[in-house]
Order: sequence, then C-alpha cells, then structure tokens
Amino acid sequence: MSVPEVKHKLEWKELTQTIMTLNMSIAQIDLSMTEGSYSIDTLIDSFNFMREGLDQLSHSVLNDEVQDLAELKARLLQESQILSEKVTASIVAFQFYDKLSQRLQHVSKSLSSLSDIISHEDRTVDEATWNNFREKMAKYAAMREEYELYELIFNKGLSGEQAIEVMKNRMRERMEARKNQPIDDDIELF
Repeated sequence: MSVPEVKHKLEWKELTQTIMTLNMSIAQIDLSMTEGSYSIDTLIDSFNFMREGLDQLSHSVLNDEVQDLAELKARLLQESQILSEKVTASIVAFQFYDKLSQRLQHVSKSLSSLSDIISHEDRTVDEATWNNFREKMAKYAAMREEYELYELIFNKGLSGEQAIEVMKNRMRERMEARKNQPIDDDIELF
C-alpha cells in the first residue's frame, strides 16, 4: 500500500497541535506504566503479607500458642481485620487495569482523530477542525490525571517530558497521602 502524496505542508500551528497530541499520548502511556508498576508492587506486597499472616495464624493455632478461646477469638478478629484491609488494598490496586484500558482507548481515539485531520489536506488548514480536535482531546481527558496532563501540555505548553515529571511527582505525593489514610470499604470501580 503506497502512502498518498501530501501536497500541503503542515504549518507551524498544525505541527504544534500534532506535537502536543503526541506528547499527551506519550505521557499517558508513560504514566500508565508508572502507575502499573506501583499497582503491581502493591499487589505483590499485599499478597505476601496475607500469605505470611495466614501462615503465622495457622502456625500459632496449631502449636497451641493461644491459651484460651477468648484470646484465640481476639487474635482471629485482629488478623481478620488486617487481612480485610489488605484485600481492599489489592482490589484498589487491580483497578489500575481498568484505568489502563480507558487511557489507552483515549490515546487511540486521539491518535485516530489526529490521523484523520493530517491525512486530508483541506482539513489541516481549517481552524474549526483544529478547535474541534482540541475540544475532543479535552473530553478524552476524563480521568483526573488525564485532565491534568491536558492542562500541562495544551494550556501551559510543557513538553511531554516536563509534563511526565510533574505528573509523576504529583502521583508520588498522592500515593504517599493515601498510605496515611484509612482504607475505605466502599471500593469504586471505574
């Protein structure tokens, strides 16, 4: 399949829009990978903690380290609560996959829209087409991090690398803040 000859060269404004879209897509993928790494680490830690807790509990019960039934009941309740919190943390970490799927779908839609514009000479020079494209990009930025990326790249003019660094710092701060908050039993799926 041959590539059609492009008669119209993209002007600086169109190139800028294209570069910002590519930067946004790259940043979304990069941040998804970063968040994925954090989620996987959380899952591994949670599952290891649960396994160790269950091993310790069964070991102490089987070896008669527990003196009476009330003590056993108290330990079971305590361990049950801790394990429940770890299961909740694991479920929250699994939500990453839903977010990843949504982000990649948004990247795909953005790149398809961009491709549609730059593959038609008459559309590349149409101001309304680019304005509609930017509106679509803003709508695709449905999740908090996506919207923040959109703002950093399209409105503040940061490069992809700069936006990624800003967002990684924000994500680290949010993850640290979440560690100090009690785990909510109401798990929100996207």
